Amino acid sequence: MKENNIEESIQTSPIKKNKSKLRENIETIFSAILIALVIRMLIVEAYKIPSSSMVPTLIVGDRLLVNKFIYGVRLPILGWKLPAIRDPKRGEIIVFHYPKYKSPGWWKEILDLLTLGILSDKLGVNTPDRPKNFIKRLIGLPGDIFSFKNQQIAINDKPLILKDSLNDVQWKKVKDIFQDPSIEDNYRSNQSWYKRESQGKTSNRSDKSDPSMMLWTEEIGKSEHIIQVADKRSFKLIPFLYIPRKGDKITIAFQNNAQSVDQIIFKRDGNSIGRMSISKFKDFYNLILIKQIIKHDTGYVKNIKNTIKNEIKEKSFKQKLKDAIDNFQVKYDFNIENSNIIFNQIVLNPEILVEKYPEIFLEIIPDYLITQMPINLKIKNNYYLMMGDNRDQSSDSREWGFVHEKYIIGKPIIIYWPYARLGVSPE
Repeated sequence: MKENNIEESIQTSPIKKNKSKLRENIETIFSAILIALVIRMLIVEAYKIPSSSMVPTLIVGDRLLVNKFIYGVRLPILGWKLPAIRDPKRGEIIVFHYPKYKSPGWWKEILDLLTLGILSDKLGVNTPDRPKNFIKRLIGLPGDIFSFKNQQIAINDKPLILKDSLNDVQWKKVKDIFQDPSIEDNYRSNQSWYKRESQGKTSNRSDKSDPSMMLWTEEIGKSEHIIQVADKRSFKLIPFLYIPRKGDKITIAFQNNAQSVDQIIFKRDGNSIGRMSISKFKDFYNLILIKQIIKHDTGYVKNIKNTIKNEIKEKSFKQKLKDAIDNFQVKYDFNIENSNIIFNQIVLNPEILVEKYPEIFLEIIPDYLITQMPINLKIKNNYYLMMGDNRDQSSDSREWGFVHEKYIIGKPIIIYWPYARLGVSPE
């Protein structure tokens, strides 16, 4: 009887099939890729230094791990932002999405994400010619007033501490970074030459010395770091910048003074924060108003669009437009589209002149459009000012504008390659 029951239980119990070796391997690989993908999206991501803009802090070829959750992770495709541990601080090194990045296509972006960035070069998602992410030092926070007077950078009227010398610890850091005694010797030679010149003394300069290789110490907030500058501190800066802060109300208007009609005054919440001449206003206008802020002020943009629609019919305006497009192509090395295609796009849809080609717009709009005051703006987003430590050889906020808060990616935490600098924390 018992034997029959055993036989029945054997017959009725389901037979478990063992997974094939191939299936187990596929599941293991898939699980590993999924975990790596989650880590890359939410926790930490590798980044390679592509240029010399952060010399001497970071050099070309340095590979870093970037903390992505400290400032709040923005989920790919969905765009949702997870809660941040804290906000970025002045003086920190930040990795961010390049504001002028042009995507090669959404499907390539997704494929790049799924392949953990291994195929970035082949997909054209992140290449030297088409950089997707940048790394710079955060100089200005939302709401800061950034100025440059008498060869001195100031934030909120407080000059940054800048010393034309390095201490022994900093010189050791330079030696560890470059692993080349001749580079350190050149830096030291330049420092000595500069000091003698600044004191009115003359000296023969080494034939091997490079006038762009000057190391100075800069203090911003709690951050003390080394920057590279040219002999004459020829920083690429304009005299006055307001860094947009969410909630601020900005007014830009002519100064009420007949004797200084060339002056434009900037007010925040009714209080004056700075001024500049009209001759310099076009640069400021290009950097801030057109590219990043004025897009959100629909009233002013609407007036500009209506004016363009009226003038686009005139032959003289069309000729100005053609000339401006040709200049734009040369100046910005813009070869993605044929100039005739751009011209026809603008004639059919004048709005894109403001939204897609602000640089061309600036070359053809009448002066009275720039000087139509006052302009009233309510800032809807926070922005940051970024600069490279290689101050005179860096493409940064002084060239292409501010960094929107949504573009902030994370903070580098450690260098994992080259081996000689393994474990170094970038500061």
